[in-house]
Amino acid sequence: MRLLLPVVALGLVACAPRLYVPPSAAEPHAELTLRVLHHEVSGVSLDYQVLVGEFELPLGAASVGQSSSLTRHVRVRPESEPWRFRTHFFHRETRMVTVFENERVPCGTQRTGYGRGARTSTRYCQRTVQRRRLRTTTVTDGRCEAHLQLTPQAAERYVVQYDYYGHGACRARCFVRSPGVGGHFSLRPCAQGTLRRVSE
Repeated sequence: MRLLLPVVALGLVACAPRLYVPPSAAEPHAELTLRVLHHEVSGVSLDYQVLVGEFELPLGAASVGQSSSLTRHVRVRPESEPWRFRTHFFHRETRMVTVFENERVPCGTQRTGYGRGARTSTRYCQRTVQRRRLRTTTVTDGRCEAHLQLTPQAAERYVVQYDYYGHGACRARCFVRSPGVGGHFSLRPCAQGTLRRVSE
């Protein structure tokens, strides 16, 4: 599987997964339509992610105002890969919290040396003090993750749909897309050998 340079997002360079690079049109591949549907908006901010194995499928910036649906078309290799779908609705709150901090404070004097070379200096001690500080924290309003094990076949067409219904309620499904009459198409669930649900 080919790689791109790590994504630089929110300053988390080391934590960001590498991007999934689809096969070229000349390589063996299947066509896949990905649908991400958020049936409920659980918070003011949204972070969602689709991972193919260890690689992230680029979906563009997340926006709560436009989060109800997202469709992407991508070529995928005919290889068995776990697909992971993650949704995180959240908001940030700034609160006054109590913290305990260590500080050095003068606590007397100390004498070093002897005779004319003796010197007196300030002695410092460590103490723990209680202070009030403003802290901004991330509060989760809704979160869910669903997994699929997908084994696409070359030259086939698939539809993979992820539905988020609310906190802890989501699912991922796979369908094979077949041509029909008059330019229409039909969808049938992926065969057992193509799809294995890991968890929701």
